[in-house]
Amino acid sequence: MAHRSRFYITATVATSALLLLTSCSGAAPSATTAASPGTLGSAPVTTEAPPPTQITGNLSAAFAAPAGYQWAAMDLTEELNPSGYPALAGLLVSYRAGYLQSTTGGPDAAVYLLQLNGPWTQPAIDAYLGFEGVAGGQTVSTPQGHTGKRAVGAFETTDAIAVFEGSIGVSVLTETGVDGAPLIDAFIAELG
Repeated sequence: MAHRSRFYITATVATSALLLLTSCSGAAPSATTAASPGTLGSAPVTTEAPPPTQITGNLSAAFAAPAGYQWAAMDLTEELNPSGYPALAGLLVSYRAGYLQSTTGGPDAAVYLLQLNGPWTQPAIDAYLGFEGVAGGQTVSTPQGHTGKRAVGAFETTDAIAVFEGSIGVSVLTETGVDGAPLIDAFIAELG
């Protein structure tokens, strides 16, 4: 169950498949219990759900869209960031978002980039992966070898994948069944 506002990508069939981006928000529970994602086989942890805070910036202002995509409008006032999590609050520099529209007829995606002022700690990893909806997901590797977590159906009809390395975290939301890992690689490559 999502405990913050996220964009959901849903497919609708009319004359042709049309991807609609709709904003959904859910009430934040007082506490969320999930498997600790940072270490395989970890015991469950309880993380307090914070009050919502807004996104700090739009990715389209700082990054070129990956090949096969173009930036599309995204209402950032509906998107929230993880700054209210105590494990991230003192480390968080920015949390930016963007909506990628396919130029090849493929599925669209929402991309989120988190930047910390230092290296990841285990509590920060746990909070971040829980926030991104992948805490209970499967450990995966992207085509370029970046390790992260992927959850099928993380947010209703939306899959999520998140990677954390160095002082950044990148997450991608796609419609269920679409692999967001190549987009993770594209953003990590652009970050250098």
